[in-house]
Amino acid sequence: MKLKFALISIVTLMAFTSCKKMKGPRLTINGSNDTIITLYSTYTDPGALATNKDGSPLDVTVDNPVNTDEVGYYYVSYTATNEFSSIELKRKVTVLANIGQTYKGGMFFAYVQQGDVGYVDGEIHGLVCSSSDQSTGVAWGCQGGNVQTSDLNGSGSNNTTLIENSCGEANIAAKICSNLTLNGYSDWHLPSKNELKYMYQNLHLNGLGNFSTTPGDNFYWSSSQFDNGQAWYRYFATNNETTGFKNGTLRVRAVRKF
Repeated sequence: MKLKFALISIVTLMAFTSCKKMKGPRLTINGSNDTIITLYSTYTDPGALATNKDGSPLDVTVDNPVNTDEVGYYYVSYTATNEFSSIELKRKVTVLANIGQTYKGGMFFAYVQQGDVGYVDGEIHGLVCSSSDQSTGVAWGCQGGNVQTSDLNGSGSNNTTLIENSCGEANIAAKICSNLTLNGYSDWHLPSKNELKYMYQNLHLNGLGNFSTTPGDNFYWSSSQFDNGQAWYRYFATNNETTGFKNGTLRVRAVRKF
């Protein structure tokens, strides 16, 4: 008898729960549930529609955390409740910067993507550069010294720290960047080889960035070493990526990661 009563109780509970779900609210998100918008744009949420089973309307509670002044992933939640149950749905809103937009103290030119240094799944990180050169001609430094740097996008900050720790010289490319305080930020670095490539491709080729266009005077240092005597630089007149002696004097443009 106890077992039979228990089985009856379980069946009754399941039927009751199923009945509550059937009588619970219906909730539909208006528009796309995965939206991409531009940094600094105006976001007007399309909202959601909720009804009872019989079609009568229900109020929808909206939690909208979207901040169009900050790059990132945001989730707008919609909740509807009636006497039987509640339901919640979410819309993903992604805020992205366009190439050349002013953001986080500089000019946006690239995102940190999977495989780059500093990539974090579920987060958005990127790179901005200053809008003018920090030097028109300065040495890379550490001539003859070995600094184990990286070429990867996102590695410029660590490269800069490695150069600083290895070189006793004061007025060199990496230290000019790391000592820079600009637009409220003091975490600038000398761009890596790949970061410099994206600056050229995404900014300079689109007429952005205010890079030097003087033939023979638009060579820019990267923070990536080639060997003990040379480091990588890019010639912005021809997209030529090559190496030069570390004691040579080239232009410097600072970068920071957000």
